[in-house]
Amino acid sequence: MPPTQKKIRIGCAGWSIPSRHAPLFGDGDSHLARYATRFDVAEINSTFYRPHQPRTFERWAASVPASFRFSVKLPRAITPACAWLASRGIRAGSCPRRTWSWVATP
Repeated sequence: MPPTQKKIRIGCAGWSIPSRHAPLFGDGDSHLARYATRFDVAEINSTFYRPHQPRTFERWAASVPASFRFSVKLPRAITPACAWLASRGIRAGSCPRRTWSWVATP
């Protein structure tokens, strides 16, 4: 892909697969591994509510192809702080442009 072209990734918030849709996905040892047979990105919503151990992220990363990406939702405590700063015209470098909370992995 030329350097000026951007790749668009399509994914979902989470990676649970309803049983009625399971035949649409490939084989895998987990829902995430099966999800990764159709999509190349997933949002991790649970990080908004609680922190995870590094080994959890490592386990998830080990179950998907190297080209797979995670969008990690920032903790809920950060979102109001960013909104408060933005309401005062302050653009903090670590805050999202709006009050959405996510960080895409490289």
